[in-house]
Amino acid sequence: MGDALAVGIVKQFHRRADGTVSTSVDGPEAGLFLSLVDEVHAVLEYADGDLRPIDPVLDRFFPEAYPTDSDASAEFRRFTTPDLRSRKTHNAAAIAESLAPALTADEPVPVILDEQQVQAWVRGLTDMRLMLAARVGIGAEPDPGLPVDAVEPLTEVYNWLGWVQDSLVRALDD
Repeated sequence: MGDALAVGIVKQFHRRADGTVSTSVDGPEAGLFLSLVDEVHAVLEYADGDLRPIDPVLDRFFPEAYPTDSDASAEFRRFTTPDLRSRKTHNAAAIAESLAPALTADEPVPVILDEQQVQAWVRGLTDMRLMLAARVGIGAEPDPGLPVDAVEPLTEVYNWLGWVQDSLVRALDD
């Protein structure tokens, strides 16, 4: 994974004259994004408004609203988790949809995002980074199920996603 990231295939995002934002993505890079989208979907399948999260990623996706009151937190989750899960699922799906043409292409494919897609990307990238941060232990203990030799490559992906997200946000400022 580290070698693929060092190549830097993804181009920076740029604001276009029509207000859309664009970049180009190749097949392997689209595959990496889509594997992260799939993992976000898999984690979200376990989110339940009435249960404490089992996966440490869910603690990042749905943090405790009332850390000292488990009943109030459970009630809060009951009302907020379904909508949050739906929005996170939508954002991940929007990323996957915009990258689908790049999966089978031999060369980088332009990805052009309208305002709604840009917002889905920004939020979806945040979710991917939160997921990876929980796995490798950024700001907390690492996921006990994560093999030690996976920490460095996943940290590289986390940093790369930060670069992608920064590029996207900077394009919005142009």
